[in-house]
Amino acid sequence: MMLFLRELVHELDLISFKNKYERLSHLNIPLEYLYRQKVYGFYNDKDEILGGFILGFDKPFRTITSFSSNRFQDKLHQRIMGGGNVFEICCFWLKRPIIRNPRMNAKAWLLLGQAVESQSHRDYIIYGTHLKGLALLYNYPKNSFLYHQETLNEKSNYIFISKREFFISGAKEIIFNKNGERLKQAIEYHFDPVIDLLLEMRDKVATVKV
Repeated sequence: MMLFLRELVHELDLISFKNKYERLSHLNIPLEYLYRQKVYGFYNDKDEILGGFILGFDKPFRTITSFSSNRFQDKLHQRIMGGGNVFEICCFWLKRPIIRNPRMNAKAWLLLGQAVESQSHRDYIIYGTHLKGLALLYNYPKNSFLYHQETLNEKSNYIFISKREFFISGAKEIIFNKNGERLKQAIEYHFDPVIDLLLEMRDKVATVKV
């Protein structure tokens, strides 16, 4: 079975994405939000949608509002928004036929990585989850760093950050991991000093521009 990635722009496709994601996640996505973002669907050769994700470019980021409490949200936005060159992956979902098929699963991660890589006008990508299994996958690539961790409604919530240019290599690391390597069981809370320094340098440059 083949797998294709399609950007969804028509209202019926966006409604279909919304309904399927909400059924799986029990989280609401306003249709108006979908109109303003880049929404992608994974389709098979029978033109059935089997998963998808959103690349979001507007503040407030859904990743931050979903996986952190109100008292942290302003600070988290301010820390990463300096030059305005951050975007997010959110509402990432896959149906069981993809999850259970190693080849299709690998193709889905690769297509996700290619979509992120193509957004050359942004430098940093954030993504989050409250699912421990997905958090372990997000934590696995060497250039994916835990930006925030918090317990909400008795669930651990995680937000990660990476440089956009490294995301596709991280997706490939996840593919190889899903083919047999053991996951690191501990999700360490740290912010990479190199990314930290780059953000600070970017902010200083943004301040002195005329």
